[in-house]
Amino acid sequence: MTGATFPATVEGHTMHHAFHRHVPIFRAAGLACLLGLITLPLARSADAPPPPRLELVSTVGEIGIRQPEPADTIGGVELRLPQNWHGIRPWLGVSALDNGTWFAGGGFIYDVKLRSNWTATLGTGPFYYKNRHHNLGLDLEFYSFLELTHPVWHDARAGLRIGHLSNGGLGRRNPGTEDLLFVAVVPMGS
Repeated sequence: MTGATFPATVEGHTMHHAFHRHVPIFRAAGLACLLGLITLPLARSADAPPPPRLELVSTVGEIGIRQPEPADTIGGVELRLPQNWHGIRPWLGVSALDNGTWFAGGGFIYDVKLRSNWTATLGTGPFYYKNRHHNLGLDLEFYSFLELTHPVWHDARAGLRIGHLSNGGLGRRNPGTEDLLFVAVVPMGS
């Protein structure tokens, strides 16, 4: 039986002929599946969270909490922009200390929704640092933080943030400093 072939028949046609006759159907189905896979991330399910909105953030607390000298009072204002790429969003901020020091810059944040409506926010970015009293080594500093917030009224959230400001080892000196802040996050618009 070696070398012998027995073509299967479907309605009088060989299987080979039947397959080629239906190839356009298979191609169309394959293209439809591929198009569905490509556009799936663009579609939101009914239970998906709404897209991010512009958020105004207010912060107040202490900076230099792990330093030998007393901590300074710090306050700040931030804007978290609604544009996002896989949940990563841009933000801009400016903070001032009671001793005249200030820093301003921007970077990226990422929100992680936790149980019981808690939100953890991770953020980082480069900042211009203008100081009078506490030299952190360079005018270019990097600010990174972890924030934990909970809804308090409508869509507004409040919580705590711990942050770290340093030059990332780019300067000869890199003492860095930490802050502990109360945070209020208020979505803007509808």
